[in-house]
Amino acid sequence: MAAPFPSLFSEIRVGPLLLRNRCVVAPMERNYAHEDGTVTDRMLAHFEAIAAGKPGWLNLEAAFIDAGGRGRSHQLGIHGDHCIPGLTNLVSAIHGHGSRVGIQLHHAGRNTSVAMVGRPPVAPSRVACLPAGGDVPHSLTQDEIHKIIDRYQAAAQRAVECDADAIELHAGHGYLPMAFLSPLTNRRRDRYGGSRANRARFALEVLTAIKNVVPSRVAVGCRISIDEFRDGGLVVEDALAFACEAAELGLHYLHVSAGCYESRQYMIPPMDIRPGWLLPQARLVREATGLPVVGVSRIDSPALADAAIRNGDVDMVAFGRAFLADPEFAIKAETGRADEILTCIACNQGCTGRLGLGLETSCLVNPSVGREVEYRLRPTRSRKRVVVVGGGPAGMEVARLLSERGHDTVLLEKEPELGGQATLAGLQPHRAGWRTFVRDAHARLLRSGARVELNSEATASRLADLAPTVIVCATGSTTSLPAILPEGSGRVLHATALMRSGERLNGRVAVVGGTRIGCSVAEWLADVGTEVVLIEPSPFLGGDVERGTLLALQERIASNPRIEVRLNRDIIRRSDEFVTIARTGSLATWEAENVAVNTIVYATVRRSQSALGMLVRSAQLADEIYDIGDALTPRSTLEAMFEAAELGRRI
Repeated sequence: MAAPFPSLFSEIRVGPLLLRNRCVVAPMERNYAHEDGTVTDRMLAHFEAIAAGKPGWLNLEAAFIDAGGRGRSHQLGIHGDHCIPGLTNLVSAIHGHGSRVGIQLHHAGRNTSVAMVGRPPVAPSRVACLPAGGDVPHSLTQDEIHKIIDRYQAAAQRAVECDADAIELHAGHGYLPMAFLSPLTNRRRDRYGGSRANRARFALEVLTAIKNVVPSRVAVGCRISIDEFRDGGLVVEDALAFACEAAELGLHYLHVSAGCYESRQYMIPPMDIRPGWLLPQARLVREATGLPVVGVSRIDSPALADAAIRNGDVDMVAFGRAFLADPEFAIKAETGRADEILTCIACNQGCTGRLGLGLETSCLVNPSVGREVEYRLRPTRSRKRVVVVGGGPAGMEVARLLSERGHDTVLLEKEPELGGQATLAGLQPHRAGWRTFVRDAHARLLRSGARVELNSEATASRLADLAPTVIVCATGSTTSLPAILPEGSGRVLHATALMRSGERLNGRVAVVGGTRIGCSVAEWLADVGTEVVLIEPSPFLGGDVERGTLLALQERIASNPRIEVRLNRDIIRRSDEFVTIARTGSLATWEAENVAVNTIVYATVRRSQSALGMLVRSAQLADEIYDIGDALTPRSTLEAMFEAAELGRRI
């Protein structure tokens, strides 16, 4: 029988390196290092877990080369000799699993803050990066530019000393080299600014300095953003011109990405953006330079990666979040177990969402990320009969873990299908990732051996018949109507009930709440031709949404002719034909206005479905009773999965 995905799992030579397959682990930041940038035991265990999954090439996260250029509080560093011992141990551990190791050299440039580095960021010009904090950067003098180039060179020497197989310059995503490349952030009039050739000078001088100290056994490459996706910014023609100049220096490969902090939805695409969207641009770089190209593109399956290589779009595929969701991605694909891969759904809640808050990376799909040692699954010493009530994300995860550990586990779900809120989310526009999440979680649950009963109401008599030792209440939450509704008549619904029913509403609809679910309901209604007024009491849409997802969401909402957005507004009265809205908190009646609508849909308040927990406790139906996820208090799926991960290992 032919090997699965033969293109992805074929050897390739990249300069001096022979790779056993074309699966590349992207240099995605984790924020797991010590504060001084050195390697922690946590980082070592994390990367060893990924290396055990047999990727051909594992890039460590972006490593800062200068203390003034770090972008995270616990980012990996290569800025001093004190970093060498830990990096050497890390590289050696990964080599022990047969993967090649790359180190990416990074300087955040304007994409950091005074709070992070203790002084103003540095950049070619005084153009602030608002998503990074908005501090106006210091414009580098030519002497300072040359000193930074020396630091890149010193960092490359350290990478060689650590026995790295590849060294990559990060010249994308708005970091210092790209800030020079982009006409939007480079306003200089000296030899490092103005013309396209002058704007490329800094990055080319850095690459030359690296090449001058790297031995022939080490591959040298560069990561670029093919398009900045900003008016007046770097475009494809600029990136291709730079790529060709870089290739002439004798680079061994190019790594093609896109976007910057201000266009984060293209830098780390959320589920709103289709997998493989950047492949045509990666192909342009490959054809223009003749170099091997590593491509990223939210590629979430080995089939898509294999096709991208077979079709000539890229030579290798870099997976970032995919190896967080499943560190065994490569080995499962290569050994015919692709259907067991835990697919990254690009929710961005645990990874970039947490990084944006200054926290360490985790993963909604795989809560073991960064906790590989403490979350190692151990068999139970005392087998218990466990009933899990509720088949949403938390319920499925805790039931799966308890069954795998050896407990006698049954899951009761009153609906005809599993998934809970995730299933409802998967019905919404641009949220297909949640359907994938439910599919994978369901399959994993069945493989664990847990018994699943659908259409099964957890009544007191039913629970008593099961005689559980442990009951886990994972009954979730529902969006509900406010305790006090605006006076008047008119039809009022809550978002969860609407999504469950699938009802198509007639006339014009007011959706109250610019949350993720409120915006999705508005899009869902607009897609079937309904005119929508989206009313949000705060000044912003999507206050509960990760930045990349938010940018994509805002773009769509703004361009949808059927959605009218009213911010800083509350409904104060309603009737059969209109609602009266006023500025949030305002008592000035002359600012009120009537807006014609037939129905109001509330997506503002979520309440725990906690009745079961109270019932089983009052009836003392089990020795141990736990509430997890939204049954405890409504939050995101990320928190629900982590509570399930903790409880599933504790019982």
